Amino acid sequence: MEKVSAIETLSGISRQSKATSVAAEVINENDQTGSGDRPAGMTRSDEVRTSIAEAEAIALAEAQAAEAARLAEEEAAAERKAQKEAEAKRKAEKEAEARRQAEKEAEAKRQSEQQASQTGGSRVVKAKVTAYAPFDNQSGICSDGNPASTSTGQRPGPTIVAVDPKKIPYGTKLKIQGFDRVFVAGDTGGALRRYDGYAIDVFFESHAQAMRFGVQYLQVEIIG
Repeated sequence: MEKVSAIETLSGISRQSKATSVAAEVINENDQTGSGDRPAGMTRSDEVRTSIAEAEAIALAEAQAAEAARLAEEEAAAERKAQKEAEAKRKAEKEAEARRQAEKEAEAKRQSEQQASQTGGSRVVKAKVTAYAPFDNQSGICSDGNPASTSTGQRPGPTIVAVDPKKIPYGTKLKIQGFDRVFVAGDTGGALRRYDGYAIDVFFESHAQAMRFGVQYLQVEIIG
């Protein structure tokens, strides 16, 4: 529906006022009928013109109020629309960022898996690394079984480490932070199997060396 502007409304009022004024001109200015209700010196024609002017002022005020209300509603609607669009934009940006992050993580995982496959499936873990000296068993820890033979039947040595074979299978090659040699998982122990994470026991020649090493938490590369 086409909206009528305040100007068009006022134009209609002006036309009506002009016609009314013409009609009022034919009234006898000397007509004194009901003159007692009019101010002194005001003719009937003056009274008609005054009434018309007052009606025009009221109509103008109403038209201006209606136009102001219309403009205010349009402004409020535009603001609501802008807020809705801004919210939609923020949501879209958030979703796009989440997608980019997911893609980034997926790509990092893919590259990690690719690198692992190229290096024979190696991975790095944080492990509890302890020390034992089966040939200098002053602590009595190695008193069970044959200290000269591991659980895999090998002779304990500098490159043999004890592990939990369920987490690190026998025969797995390892690089332990701080050591310059490659180790092989070839022995086990009850404490290692009970430990919740990765645990490795490193061979030392003497009890004193094992005590100096103590317990350390180190990066271990499981080569495979």
